Amino acid sequence: MFAIDSPLSDMQAGLEKIGGSLLPMLSGADFSNGMGMLGKGMVHSIESLVVDSEAASYLNRMMQGFQCGEENLAVDIYKEVKPMGSFRSTKHTFEHFRTELWNSRVSYKKSYSSWAEDGRKNSMKSNVNEFIEAALESHQSPEIPSHFFNEFDKVIGT
Repeated sequence: MFAIDSPLSDMQAGLEKIGGSLLPMLSGADFSNGMGMLGKGMVHSIESLVVDSEAASYLNRMMQGFQCGEENLAVDIYKEVKPMGSFRSTKHTFEHFRTELWNSRVSYKKSYSSWAEDGRKNSMKSNVNEFIEAALESHQSPEIPSHFFNEFDKVIGT
């Protein structure tokens, strides 16, 4: 349920959208409405639509759960990695980490110090806007066959 009260794509909107979507998903719902909607469904935002798509992707990943079999838990790797060591350098981690993680297409992922060094201007909002601009620039409208227009004319009566 992505239709919410907040009229802005802000922290309240994020809380309401995740909160309103989590319980239906946990109860088995496989459909949600209101993607991109704000302000009780009276406002539609393309930026909010992109963020809602990210939220749905995240929730879907969480609903898949995590594999806890012997291969995935890799108890034997704990013997290889000494205390204060790193699992990142193991072959097992390299082979498995991509299947367990969820990666946002638009979240801001750099550290606070990097953000400050970059002039404090990059954010999820700027990433969302860049994502939208790139999608619009690369979009290629499919050509509509002329026989469809003939059918439209018949239905409309022109």
